[in-house]
Amino acid sequence: IPWDDAELRAVFNKFGSGDDRELRTEDLCNALHYLGARPRQNDVDGIVSEMTSYSSFSFHEFAEFIRRYREQDVRELRGQFEAADRDGNGALDVDELHMLLLEAGYSPTGAVTREALREIDKDGDGMVEFEEFEQLREHLRKTRGFLKEEAAEFRTIFRRASRGEGNTMPTEDLPRIANYLGFSIDSEALEKIVRSIDKNSSGELNFDELLQLIRSIQDYELDKLCTLIVEHADKRAQKAVMNFLTGRGARFRAQPSQSQ
Repeated sequence: IPWDDAELRAVFNKFGSGDDRELRTEDLCNALHYLGARPRQNDVDGIVSEMTSYSSFSFHEFAEFIRRYREQDVRELRGQFEAADRDGNGALDVDELHMLLLEAGYSPTGAVTREALREIDKDGDGMVEFEEFEQLREHLRKTRGFLKEEAAEFRTIFRRASRGEGNTMPTEDLPRIANYLGFSIDSEALEKIVRSIDKNSSGELNFDELLQLIRSIQDYELDKLCTLIVEHADKRAQKAVMNFLTGRGARFRAQPSQSQ
């Protein structure tokens, strides 16, 4: 399991509620997203139904849920890896790797894939075996799929927003930051993303939460753009634009057949 006990307890406390501090099963997907995972709701529901008929988890049950989720996740990841290994040599080249990362939901750009590959490809052969792929995915989980240069820019923004006074920044500054970064997200959609991250309504975000929020905004705007393309462009234009956007990290969740 890539998360230690302290990380799991911190997330449990953030998303848990009530005098007994239990985590509602309906919040498990949000908790996993907070941890950097990319869960599917039906997978989460399946594990929950195997574990309990109740609607909340104690910390011990949450830890057991994470263990089961991780086992299932690795099994599916290996299957995806083998399917992406088109030549069957047990390793992925950068193109195979990038498409797998898109399909797995980590939505990096081609540049992010190449940078992450350089981080974990210790032998420098440009190929990734399954164990290296797990390491690469953990790298992207921690960086939220951003380049080092991008993360450095966001760190500067975070320091300015926190006024250099601590490890958090106020959520009230987020509309201004989103506008500064060139996003066109409306206030209602932004507020919904903020609520999914600032689960305890503290009005404050730490740096990792800011990265998570920016990634969520990017995903939201890419999804909107994909929907507009499908609704208004002819098929030739759809394919050309979507091929370009795939390199930018778009996954076309709602219209997967259009990206073929």
